[in-house]
Amino acid sequence: MPVSCCAVDCANRFSKDSHVTFHRFPEDARRRELWIKAVSRDKWELKTHHRLCSEHFVSGRPSKDFEDVDYVPTIFKDAKRRWIPTTTQGQAERAQKRTRNAEEAEEAASILMDLSDSFASRTDGEPRFCEAGTNTDLSFFTYLDRQVQDIVIYKRG
Repeated sequence: MPVSCCAVDCANRFSKDSHVTFHRFPEDARRRELWIKAVSRDKWELKTHHRLCSEHFVSGRPSKDFEDVDYVPTIFKDAKRRWIPTTTQGQAERAQKRTRNAEEAEEAASILMDLSDSFASRTDGEPRFCEAGTNTDLSFFTYLDRQVQDIVIYKRG
């Protein structure tokens, strides 16, 4: 079956010498529904052979990032008004907060690793003291070291 775009008023068809690419509808049910809403065809049912061409995406191809404009196709020739998902102010603020928290956790883990290394590398045989001047059991720093390593592994993974 020849590959063609399923958007209303789009006549693009696959050709070897064409710059137009064709994209399947997403497997993810939520995102697929957003694409179907964007195509906005009356009495239309999605089939496995349906494709959208690159001309319906700002960058020419779909994106898997929810905050990217090409998460859902947005460019159509017909004049029909479409629902296009947008990132709310609250979503943007939460995403920034998650990024900031991750950066702070990474920085804290790095500082704790440096502290742990400095305590572990002492070889003078003297008792180890905190800055407050109290004697601190070395097993605490071993525990702390493991916790920091777990944080670093979690953040990298």
